[in-house]
Amino acid sequence: MTFNRKLPLAVALVAALGVLLLLLVFAAPVQTWAVRRVLDAQPARAASVARVDLGLRHAVVEQLQFTHAGAVLTLPRLEADLPLLSAALRDRVHIARLVARGWTLDLTRYDGTLAVTQRAVEPPAAPFSLVSTAYAATALPAAQAVFQGVFAQLNLPVDLTMDGVSLAGEVLLPAPDGKAPMRMQVNLVGGGLGVGQEGTFNLSTRFEADAGVPNVRILEVRGELAAVMDTPRSFSRLAVKLDSLARGPAFPEGVQLTADGSAERVPGGESYAVTVQTVGKRLLDLQANYPENSSRLGGVWRLDVRDIDVAPFVLGRPLPVFEAVGAGMFETDTGFAEIHTAGRIKSTASRLETIRPELAAVGALTVFSEFNLTQTGASTRVDGITLDLGRPEPVLSLNSLQPFELNTVTGELKVAEPGSDLLALVFQGLPLAWSRPFLPDWTLSGGALRGRLIALARNGGLLLRAQEPLTAEGVTLAHAGEPWLRETDALMNLTAVYSPLGWQAEVPLLRLSSGGREMLNLALKAGRLPGAETPLKAAGQLVLLLPSLGAQPVAADLAGLQHGRLQVDFTASLGAVQELQARTQLNGLVGPGAVRLPDVTGDARATIDAAGDVRFQLPLQFFSEEKSRTSDLALNGRMQPTAAGWSVDGRLTGRQVYLDDVQLLGAALGAAGTAAEAADPQVQPFWAGYEGAVAIAVETMHFRELFELREVTGTIRIESGALRLDDVQAGVGDRGNARAAGGVTHQANAARPYALAAELALTSFDPGPLFTALDPTRPAQVEGSFDLHTRLQAEGGSPADLLTRAQGDVSLTSTGGIFRLLSPELSGRLDTAGKAASIGALLGNVAQAFGKGKSAAEFAGNAQAVAEVARMLSAIRYDQLNVELMRDDAFNTALRNFTLIAPEIRLEGNGRLTDNGTGDFLQQALAMEFNLRARGHTGDALRFLHLVAPAADDLGYLDCTLPLRIGGTLAAPDTGELRTALTNLALEKSGASDLINRLLGK
Repeated sequence: MTFNRKLPLAVALVAALGVLLLLLVFAAPVQTWAVRRVLDAQPARAASVARVDLGLRHAVVEQLQFTHAGAVLTLPRLEADLPLLSAALRDRVHIARLVARGWTLDLTRYDGTLAVTQRAVEPPAAPFSLVSTAYAATALPAAQAVFQGVFAQLNLPVDLTMDGVSLAGEVLLPAPDGKAPMRMQVNLVGGGLGVGQEGTFNLSTRFEADAGVPNVRILEVRGELAAVMDTPRSFSRLAVKLDSLARGPAFPEGVQLTADGSAERVPGGESYAVTVQTVGKRLLDLQANYPENSSRLGGVWRLDVRDIDVAPFVLGRPLPVFEAVGAGMFETDTGFAEIHTAGRIKSTASRLETIRPELAAVGALTVFSEFNLTQTGASTRVDGITLDLGRPEPVLSLNSLQPFELNTVTGELKVAEPGSDLLALVFQGLPLAWSRPFLPDWTLSGGALRGRLIALARNGGLLLRAQEPLTAEGVTLAHAGEPWLRETDALMNLTAVYSPLGWQAEVPLLRLSSGGREMLNLALKAGRLPGAETPLKAAGQLVLLLPSLGAQPVAADLAGLQHGRLQVDFTASLGAVQELQARTQLNGLVGPGAVRLPDVTGDARATIDAAGDVRFQLPLQFFSEEKSRTSDLALNGRMQPTAAGWSVDGRLTGRQVYLDDVQLLGAALGAAGTAAEAADPQVQPFWAGYEGAVAIAVETMHFRELFELREVTGTIRIESGALRLDDVQAGVGDRGNARAAGGVTHQANAARPYALAAELALTSFDPGPLFTALDPTRPAQVEGSFDLHTRLQAEGGSPADLLTRAQGDVSLTSTGGIFRLLSPELSGRLDTAGKAASIGALLGNVAQAFGKGKSAAEFAGNAQAVAEVARMLSAIRYDQLNVELMRDDAFNTALRNFTLIAPEIRLEGNGRLTDNGTGDFLQQALAMEFNLRARGHTGDALRFLHLVAPAADDLGYLDCTLPLRIGGTLAAPDTGELRTALTNLALEKSGASDLINRLLGK
């Protein structure tokens, strides 16, 4: 094929490809794909489009949805008539027609703060490229924005004319109190925008409220937007005028509000104005000027507005009652690096609870402020500032006493007169109830803050000191509705220093008192050097006077204390690693009934690392001056934060621990559980938020001076719903051993949320020292080697209830020992009577002289027989002793199956301990009855006295008819009935009583 024939073919092929490419460019699917690529490059603004169709003179966009900062624009269809080739090739945009109807702008979830944040942080989008990996070169950082007037910001990159625009849609606004969104219809129609002519656009909106908005049912806004272009790409005048009309039951004739705004090129620069007014009254007037070739922008403003002026136009939202009147000026450079403002505002406000419910306590408020401030970068210059708050009586005033400049970044302070006062802050009766919005869950009321603080320049910084102490009288404090303090008077002195070298604050005295009685004293110092890694350091002393503090609800458990003082000297370093140390002294404690309580000292230390792990040491000493003895305990370990609270790994150690002292102090301070906890079954257990284990290792533990445990070891395990004892062991007495296991569980929805289940086993335990300690004046009731096993269970409203409400079975067994049914002194007295048998014989002969009476031998034998029985009962050396105890639902204890076996005696019986409500098991009323059988020498003595049944059993034992009943308590058994019977028997069987009667002629 020749060249002449190939050339037409090539031209035709290129033309065909060009036509094909042109068809592709103008194909709606290709255009839709390209627009979607552009939208996808905007990550901060989610957008989607269903169809794009761009023709030579016509453009259509369908189903466009655009989301930014929570605002959602939904546009079903947009049509525009404009020559695209002219716009692309000649930079001329002529919009003959722009129509968008049925669109919706949803602002119910719009977050203006998020919008600003996204604009501040998002990088500029890369220019569009057909290839996903191809991007334009990264632009250099833009120079700092400089204000050059409004119209310089509106210069267009293309020539623009606009003949007609028609926009109609709906705006959804959030409704108060979470109601359905409010709907506002919006229409914008206009055109005629071009060089040398004024383009006008008419705006109309209409809002119709539902029945839930009581005062305003219809809100209409009609306005006109005007723009004049002096060139095809620039504007010379912009203006907007909005007329609002609100009608409803509260405003049947309607209320008008007009807003005018304008920006205009004038000879020598630009002028701006904003005016908001109602009929006959200007609410806001703002005037500003930007001179040509100037670096300054300035203006003035006036304000005169009340709540009733704007209430009809806030779409049913509640407003506080207010009035604000003021005027001022502002001035700035074009880079907004230096901003100067001055003015004064006088206002009143009430019903502030419409803003926040916590502000209800503020009531009616008057505010006067006057200011003259200049902000230059990080520096603020104060040429004058005055702030007065009243109700209407003055409650607070702040006044600058000389000009000063503060750099908020470096902390540097510059003043004209370094030796003179800088600021005066006077509290003239500031209600403490005003603190409610700033103290969630806390309520301060009943008092007013008074005092005077003065600020001075010091070493390039600021010194703040109390020229008059801060005081408040009759203060009431509550937390989450629970009262803590009432009718409390407070006094505080304060000094604080802030400078580039850091800050330091000192409270030399914070005192709380009530009814003239001091409750609390605090002295505190705190400070920090500059630098993000520098720790805050603090030190101080806290003193609590416990009896007066016990009169307050927060310390009601201390109400029984007659005297006592708690002092805590502490230091702290709070940085990436936090270190705490506190030395505690609790002394001079006198409890109910003038009981002297032990003194307590402790030296606690704790370190908290950056991960929140806590390592702690808590040594405690309990000193009883009355008994000249010291108990020592130490709790050391580690706590780590978990999702549920804390994981604990601890160790409780001690050398000598007298539980009397520890328990007595705990009871006096209410450590056994509060009344509130017992009354509320839904409360969490006292170990809530903790899990882990605490190992126990105590050398000697003393119980009421009755007995002691040696080498106490074991583990307390803390679980989410239980507190358990694992393998607790101890030595008891000289040869005994104890082992315990069990735990306390908690069920929040139970009437008695705490439950106890435990087992205790004692082996080779000698109760003799226990009974001797109970009554050192006589030998122990029982001596021997015992084994004990018990299972206990209990339910209670508090941990203390578990001990008093415990139920279960106890079994006691012994294979040898001494049981004293009678006291030895009675046996001695009866034995003395037997030794006087010779005298009895003489008396017997005298009796026979009268013709009646017993022989001397018989008289002596009876007395000796009674003495012999008493000796046997006062020290029964048994081979075996068993007894069972069971506590019932009424918390009475049954003593069952008492069995004692000795060579000549068998003793069997049952009894009961009756609960007396004190929880002291040893002091409960005892009622025990025994059946005695005897043989051998003891049996002969009883037979001689005619105190046994005539027939013996298969083992030769004879049933005794003596009354063997014991009363009193376990701590002090009463065998009075048996003693009386034996004493009478000794007299009656000897015949002495008959003889004496006959000698007396009876």
